[in-house]
Amino acid sequence: MLLLVMTLAVFMPVSANAAPKTNQWVNKGGYRYYYNQKGKKVKNKVKQIGKFRYSFDKKGRMQTGWQIFGSKKAYFSKKSGRMQVNKKVNGVKIGKSGYVKRSKTELKEQKVLEKAKQILAKITTSKMSKSQKLYAAFQYMTSRANFSYRTWRGFYVYDGWEYDYALEMYEKRAGNCYNFACGFAMLAKAIGYQPQVIAGRVPGGVDGAPDGFTRHSLVKINGLYYDPEAQFDGWARGVYGLGYYPMYLQILSIRTI
Repeated sequence: MLLLVMTLAVFMPVSANAAPKTNQWVNKGGYRYYYNQKGKKVKNKVKQIGKFRYSFDKKGRMQTGWQIFGSKKAYFSKKSGRMQVNKKVNGVKIGKSGYVKRSKTELKEQKVLEKAKQILAKITTSKMSKSQKLYAAFQYMTSRANFSYRTWRGFYVYDGWEYDYALEMYEKRAGNCYNFACGFAMLAKAIGYQPQVIAGRVPGGVDGAPDGFTRHSLVKINGLYYDPEAQFDGWARGVYGLGYYPMYLQILSIRTI
């Protein structure tokens, strides 16, 4: 009898279900997750864990850096993930609440980015590659079926000018080279690129300047040039992903958006 009991003990099947993770951190696939007291991942919220607060996205992945919460933002340490309080980060003063009011320019950027995403949802598909989406965005911005040429204002560069010109293009469906460049740049940003908008001068007589140059705006992505207005108007076609700009260019301002 004793031998039988021992034999059964040896061959008794063991449950494959591991004990649920509760109130603990788990590192998986390069991301960090936190499981609450019910064994569920904390998702899409800021949660107090011990003495510190942490941010988690909709998949439960801990987030770091600046995170957006409506009209406010907060910074989470890139090393520990903890919400930062009572300190200055990137020149921004953070108080004891941990939240900072976003500037008008930041809110404007978000508004334009949301519109850009709405446009992309109509002209691209989930099966398209990143580069295919960028080409579709360029085709969209340079089509006369979508836009027309018009100058709504002078050529001015100021804080947040890229967003104003892009929004103007999306809403009024017409604009000048600044509008074309900014509209395309924001679509590129929504795709996942880090575009640079260039405000400069090229050979031309539109401004009537004595040196024979006129103001112009174009886009640079990963070191390559894109000029939607030149393509649209026909005076310099094919400036798409070029490693050089095909004419003399005086750069007055270049900003990453």
